[in-house]
Amino acid sequence: MKEICIICDTEIANDPRVMRQINALSGDNRLTVVGRGELNLPQVTMLSWDACYRNAANRLEWAWYLLCHMTHAFTVLEKRFSVAHEPLLLRRFDLVIVNEVISLPLGFLISQGAPVYCDLHEYYFDMQPGDIRSRLTVGYYKYLCNTYLSRCAAVSTVCDGLARIYESIARQAVLVIHNVPSAQDLRTIPPDERRIRLIHHGYADPRRHIEGMIEMMDYVDARFTLDLMLTTKSAYRDFLQAEAAKRPNIAWKEPVPMPEICRTINVYDLGLYLLPPHTVNTKFSLPNKFFEFIQARLGIAIGPSHEMAVLVRQHDLGIVADDFVPQSMAKRLNVLTVDDIARFKGNADKIAPYFSSEEAGKTIRDTVNKLLH
Repeated sequence: MKEICIICDTEIANDPRVMRQINALSGDNRLTVVGRGELNLPQVTMLSWDACYRNAANRLEWAWYLLCHMTHAFTVLEKRFSVAHEPLLLRRFDLVIVNEVISLPLGFLISQGAPVYCDLHEYYFDMQPGDIRSRLTVGYYKYLCNTYLSRCAAVSTVCDGLARIYESIARQAVLVIHNVPSAQDLRTIPPDERRIRLIHHGYADPRRHIEGMIEMMDYVDARFTLDLMLTTKSAYRDFLQAEAAKRPNIAWKEPVPMPEICRTINVYDLGLYLLPPHTVNTKFSLPNKFFEFIQARLGIAIGPSHEMAVLVRQHDLGIVADDFVPQSMAKRLNVLTVDDIARFKGNADKIAPYFSSEEAGKTIRDTVNKLLH
């Protein structure tokens, strides 16, 4: 039985991508997981991220780390991981899996020559308008990628577009592992030609411009309704709820836990996502919700987001608007027939088993087995 360490600075139990790794590997290996929160799983030892990373103890130390970011003193920032506690440093691992670039120094610190596999969850060099933090950290993230990725035994990420970007840095092939939910045994519900039900679910994040989908409902014909199921209480969510209340064809639904999403939205006809590409991450967006639409046996209505559009067209899953303008999406929706929607839903049913965490788990196990032998 092999010893594997998995590292990620997130609440592990709420991070589906890391949990997919744990579920795929825990049966045949002993796992040590470094992160936040608790896990009560057999053959899994949970260690605290904060015990491995030196947080600023006071304002003076915080200012020192800020100055290091500003002056590109990145080797000082790496040493924040040198406090890794003894139970971790004394272990000998056969493989270390690092999630996100921030964990790379810790991964190589504890690997002691064992292979390091890095999974990159997103593009880390985006600088959000008005976001000072992203402008301060982007230099460090670039340094970490340039310093460590080429030393990794394997690298993976979430979609083809980001894989091509990271391949130029890592100087090796980058594997694509999609953010897919578990396989769902759900029936395909035929659409009703008198009422076509749209659903959008996810975070109420202003960077996602959800108000565009609300505005779109001013231009669709009387068949269409939209339900919004949004998490994260905020002023922006309140704004969206107020805008939705002005329109009789939009309803507000309370969010459900992630494992229940596919079953909950199975009653709808089309999953809707209109995301303007303001950053590299939004340009190459291929989110959980896209695959949740598939598992729920829904058709899909999206803007021309490259990664999603490729799969929609390849498998005839729905419609791709000409641009991200609300009227353009409404125009595409209005010409749909009930037979079109039934075809999209049927095609989602055909491919659902292949876009599941079970299939992704096989890819993870195959990758890890190659590194261990």
